[in-house]
Amino acid sequence: MVSFFRKIRDFLSFNKRRTRDSDPDYDPQMVRFFMSDDFQQLEKRYAAFKLLLSENNAILGIMSDLQERVDSQLITPPYFKKEVSRLLSRVIGFVEALNEMCQDKYPWLIHVAEGIRGKIEKRMEMGGLGRHSYVYPLAQLDILMASEVGGKAASLGEVKNILHIPVPSGFVVSSWAYSEFISVNGIDRLIDILMGDVKADDERKIQEASRRIQEAILEADVPPAVVSALSESLAEMGGVGTFAVRSSAIGEDGKYSFAGLFRSVLGVSRDKIIDAYKEVCTSLYGERAIRYRLAKRIPQDHQIAMAVLVLETIPAVASGVLYTLDPTNPESDTMIITAVWGLGKSAVEGYVSPDIYILDRKGGGRLINQTIGKKDSKLSIDPVKGIIEEGVPIEKQVIPCLREKVLHTLYEFGQVFERHFGAPQDVEWLVDRRGWVYILQTRTLALSKTVTPSLTETQHTPVISGDPVSPGITSGPVFLVQDRGISSVPTGSIVAVKTMDPEFAKFIPSAGGLIAETGSLATHLASISREFHKPAIVNAQDAVNILRNGEMVTLDAHHGKVYRGRIDSIIKTKYFEPNPETHKEGTLAKVVLKDIVPLTLTQISDNINLRVAIRPNDFKTIHDIIRFVHEASVREMFHLNPEGESAISHILLDPRVPLTFYVIDIGGALSPRVLFKRKIAISDIYSKPFRSLWEGMTHKNISWSGQVQFHLGSFFSVVSRSFIEGNISQSGGKAYVILSKEYLNFQCRLAYHFTGIDAVSSDTSSNNYITFRFEGGGAGADGRIRRALLIKEILEALYFRIEVKGDFLTGIFRGSTCQEVQSRLDQLGRLMGFTRQLDMTLQDEATRRRYAKAFLEGNYSPEL
Repeated sequence: MVSFFRKIRDFLSFNKRRTRDSDPDYDPQMVRFFMSDDFQQLEKRYAAFKLLLSENNAILGIMSDLQERVDSQLITPPYFKKEVSRLLSRVIGFVEALNEMCQDKYPWLIHVAEGIRGKIEKRMEMGGLGRHSYVYPLAQLDILMASEVGGKAASLGEVKNILHIPVPSGFVVSSWAYSEFISVNGIDRLIDILMGDVKADDERKIQEASRRIQEAILEADVPPAVVSALSESLAEMGGVGTFAVRSSAIGEDGKYSFAGLFRSVLGVSRDKIIDAYKEVCTSLYGERAIRYRLAKRIPQDHQIAMAVLVLETIPAVASGVLYTLDPTNPESDTMIITAVWGLGKSAVEGYVSPDIYILDRKGGGRLINQTIGKKDSKLSIDPVKGIIEEGVPIEKQVIPCLREKVLHTLYEFGQVFERHFGAPQDVEWLVDRRGWVYILQTRTLALSKTVTPSLTETQHTPVISGDPVSPGITSGPVFLVQDRGISSVPTGSIVAVKTMDPEFAKFIPSAGGLIAETGSLATHLASISREFHKPAIVNAQDAVNILRNGEMVTLDAHHGKVYRGRIDSIIKTKYFEPNPETHKEGTLAKVVLKDIVPLTLTQISDNINLRVAIRPNDFKTIHDIIRFVHEASVREMFHLNPEGESAISHILLDPRVPLTFYVIDIGGALSPRVLFKRKIAISDIYSKPFRSLWEGMTHKNISWSGQVQFHLGSFFSVVSRSFIEGNISQSGGKAYVILSKEYLNFQCRLAYHFTGIDAVSSDTSSNNYITFRFEGGGAGADGRIRRALLIKEILEALYFRIEVKGDFLTGIFRGSTCQEVQSRLDQLGRLMGFTRQLDMTLQDEATRRRYAKAFLEGNYSPEL
């Protein structure tokens, strides 16, 4: 747009005399305007508005990426800190751009944004993201450090330091150390090159990438600073002879289990710790780990990281696994303990048949049943040889590993873990020769009644397909949101909407899932759906027409499919709901995101003064600021050039419509040949939204005949005063229009009522919207209110969100495609002609309903 206007200026400067004198249709006042500072301000404001829309989407994109990575616990502290800092900087710039656009109308908003930024930065600093260490002793860890030390180490630290339950002593080499290790050796660049185009079906590339990356890690030198920190921690371990060096990858034991994919090296002597550390790091790029990430669509770049636990070796008399809820039959409400002699590795890798103990969760851990396996061998740690396999004496092979006291201790630990972590747990443990129980690992237990089939295994045919924006699978009755004035939806319902309007955020907490015909990953509503872990898909074409209100459907937001009925073979049943009061957030990053992602400013009325009605303390999060800036920028464009009385407009006259249109082009809306001419024709206008509105206004079945009264106020002035004063002219109607190729602002006083339209129709759905305002009429209050309600009923059928106060109506249509916006502008053009004087004839509710039905059926001349 800037280059477009610069060319105009250059043209005018070069052809000044010719422009003014040669063509009688050229208007001198318009030429002066294009050469004036007023034009420059108009250009700047529109450019600022477009920039704000673009920046809005960019910021929401950063938020979406952060949320997805944090939810999956696949984010390292360096990446998180960098992206949050980038987000905060852009938000400050976002607010500054709004104030620049509107001459500092919201100076207090920058202080609000700075305050929230300071709060976030302080939280990150206090939580450790402002500093870092290569090694942390276990005594310093808790669950909030998962992004720095991995889920396994963080959970173990929580068990030790918060729950005060015994764990082996030790320390963790952090993800900071890993990032430093691969960076100084250039391995990060090698990873990005080798993993950049690896596909799941390319076996050769997987093998080659795995081999080369693992070789590079084993051959590289660990940075001296990391070696020094690790040596100091080993020295603090005193006389411990051997160690267990275990993986604690970022994301491990979180949303993705990575079960059995990473290395643990047991029985490691002090002089072999560095070698064992590198060996564990190589397992991050083992072939199985690579395939797992590909199958789960987890990023393969160097941002994934490995933290490594170094724990003292405690000689184990018995070891095993505790499931605080039976994963094969959760409804039984029982606890399962498996046990073997020696190291638990023999059980989890299938070397021996373990003992199985079933405890009653409700009966205080009462032993319900036990199955004693034949344990003819065991694994032990030899100080010299490392792990060795030994035979078990015959008399011990078929006797229980665990006594009642140990079973009861494990039961109590399991109950504590469930209450603390807010979900059933999968716990690894060992018992030493004194009978003391030590916890080696605890993680959330995945529960399901049926196996979720792959898409190809499902025998049912989907009725709707779309793009997932919030993963999950659910089932429930459809609730079609057609009345935009409703305040709630039935609990557990699958809400179907036309657009991802941010106002629908109020439905998400109670809804079971969301289906939208349009939208994208970067919309406000997609962020809210992910925040509440509600399955959601967008771009579900014609969903509102295909689905029936109340019918049962199954929504698969992993694959983007909707099926009729409840299909148990698809649904992954969740038997345990985490207790929101006791559930611990998995990482410090999740705590930080609470100040960023939630949207608390969900409802902003369209007919209020933002500077008065919205106060600084109404803003709780970064998302609130984004929402407000977007809303305010739309309103600023609506109030462009508030004086309104201008001699620089083009004039459009057409006998089919009893209005004089005063048109201002702010970029690409008009043919260049009429740029300096006063009078134009509809064929000279290239603006997509205006042409759509015009198509409706000039529809062959719309009649504008009959006497038309009008009042012309200033362009964007408050209009109600003219009604009170009775200042109504008889000379005809006038409309003021601001246009670009994709933008429309239309203001019209026709007879006794006022109509305003503000719209963007572009190729980017998230930028698109229509704001429609209607007020007044010549009849009494009842007639004016009935007409407002008639328009409300019609527009709600067209999926506008409507607010009516008296005879003042505001309608909003947002977040849809260019074609959908243009279709609705066409309908608005027809509606303006259809309802022009209906307030005089709408004598009762029955008549109003018949008129609404007639319009929606395409009957614009009903005989009622």
